[in-house]
Amino acid sequence: MTGPVNGAPAVKVRNRSALLQDEAPPLNVEALSALGLSRRESEVLAWVAQGKTNSEIAAALGINLGTVKKHLVHIFHKLRVETRTAAAALAYRTHFPSPEDGR
Repeated sequence: MTGPVNGAPAVKVRNRSALLQDEAPPLNVEALSALGLSRRESEVLAWVAQGKTNSEIAAALGINLGTVKKHLVHIFHKLRVETRTAAAALAYRTHFPSPEDGR
C-alpha cells in the first residue's frame, strides 16, 4: 500500500488508546510551561521529544493533524528553534538540567 505522496508507504497509526496505554510523554507537561508554552503546546512538545510523528501525536491527543502542525509552528516560534530536534533538545535541557547549568 502506498501513500498519497510520491508513492511513499502509507503510515499506519496505532489507535489512540494503545498510544496512551503503552507510553506517556517522558517529560512533565507542567515543567514545560516554563518555556512559555501553552498546556497543549507542552503536550505536543513532550510527544515530539519522545520521537512521535505528527500523525501519532494527533492520534494520541485526539486532535487533527493540521492542529498538531499549527502547534509546532507556535512552539518553534516561541522557542526560537527551526527543527523538531532542537525543540526536543531544549525541552530535555529544561526538564533535566545538567550540573553545568547551575541548577
